[in-house]
Amino acid sequence: MKIQLFKLYEIVCRYLGYRPEDTQQCCEVLTLRERFDAIVTEVAIGVVEELPVEWVETVRSFADSPLRHNPEEGSGTVLLPSGFLRLVSFRLEGWQRTLRTAGHHDDPLHRLQQQPVRALRGSDARPCCFLTTGPLGPVLTYFCSPKAAAIEEFSNTSRQIAEALYIPVPVIDRDGAIELPRLALSTVAKRCAERLKQ
Repeated sequence: MKIQLFKLYEIVCRYLGYRPEDTQQCCEVLTLRERFDAIVTEVAIGVVEELPVEWVETVRSFADSPLRHNPEEGSGTVLLPSGFLRLVSFRLEGWQRTLRTAGHHDDPLHRLQQQPVRALRGSDARPCCFLTTGPLGPVLTYFCSPKAAAIEEFSNTSRQIAEALYIPVPVIDRDGAIELPRLALSTVAKRCAERLKQ
């Protein structure tokens, strides 16, 4: 749901005990609005990162992102969109399950995927993916090494993205509104108020 920043600011002011419609605003209240404008995006990002995926209404597809598949290694990368915040789902054609989370590049499991023993790596039955950085920016690196009997067939198959969804970063648009999940609105307002009290 899109909410105008001035409306969100009014909610924050109520939590702080201010009346934003007061015509006798003191200097402190004026700087309060400036401080609110400076922190609202950061607070919104933090709240959206913590929310259950089911609570987030704005989900976008990245299925048309460039895919670089390496059949010999049983891995590949997908370039992530610039507004990527969180993975919702990712699945290639031929995979037996959809991934709902992605590890990070410093995860020990990521290092395990890069070693030569295929039996310890992700497969079509149990693929895995990680958020890493490539030469063009952030990428999703996946591992789905086939069993020995299927390597030749796997090498001759071009992989396609079957499903790829993400939650975008909340940003303030030109109209002064920010896209927030309806169920996150009060949490964002309370956290902004807590930060502004400091």
